[in-house]
Amino acid sequence: MAESTEVLDSSRPPAPRSILSRLGLHRAELRAWAMYDWANSAFVTIVMAAVFPVYFGKVANAGFDSSAITARLAAVNALAILINAVAAPVLGALADRRPIKKKLLAVFMLLGASSTAGMFFITEGRWMLACGLLLAANVGAAGSFVFYNALLPHIATDDETDRVSAGGFALGYIGGGLALLISLAIILKPDLVGIPRGTLPSRIVFLFTAAWWALFTLPLLLKVPEPAIAPAHGGSKPLNAVRQVFRTLAELRTYRGA
Repeated sequence: MAESTEVLDSSRPPAPRSILSRLGLHRAELRAWAMYDWANSAFVTIVMAAVFPVYFGKVANAGFDSSAITARLAAVNALAILINAVAAPVLGALADRRPIKKKLLAVFMLLGASSTAGMFFITEGRWMLACGLLLAANVGAAGSFVFYNALLPHIATDDETDRVSAGGFALGYIGGGLALLISLAIILKPDLVGIPRGTLPSRIVFLFTAAWWALFTLPLLLKVPEPAIAPAHGGSKPLNAVRQVFRTLAELRTYRGA
């Protein structure tokens, strides 16, 4: 009887891999890293794409024509891009010389999430507040992704990097979609959760987005190890970081002139 049982056990197919393993997220630190895409995608889908642009136009800019609204939104986005273009190389170079990638990710995440939560206070006509909060949230989101991406080479091998990155994107796609569905349910059917109609449902959605972003960042902060940094030589670390940026810019000018 024992022999027949062993034969049956050996003939069984191997247990199917989990969905996360199939995505390349087969280790705890890889799953924790990818969860930040899940966390941040709520901001991307709700604030950048679906809910905030409508709220910005109809509530924050109530009484203004569409051309003025579009110009303000474009100006905020352009300024955010400029700020990140200037700051990211310096911060990235500094993070390469000090073990602060996770700390800087947390700082930028908190900037973005707190600014998103502050959107709760945007009421009719407060377009300047809306512009300021959107700018800060954009800078926070983009800045956090600089250090999010910088962590990946330290936890994944060269062979794993592309697959893990794709797995993070997949989680972000799912998480952003789920967060958006919940948000639309709150906005379109506020009575189901006891919220009066008007602007309050959208404002609560901004709080929900901020909480989602912060909460699902915790796995990365708790499970992903901070990469060890070799000691730098030749001057202070901040100055080295700035020098590296200028060297990079000089190289770019060389390529442009070629």
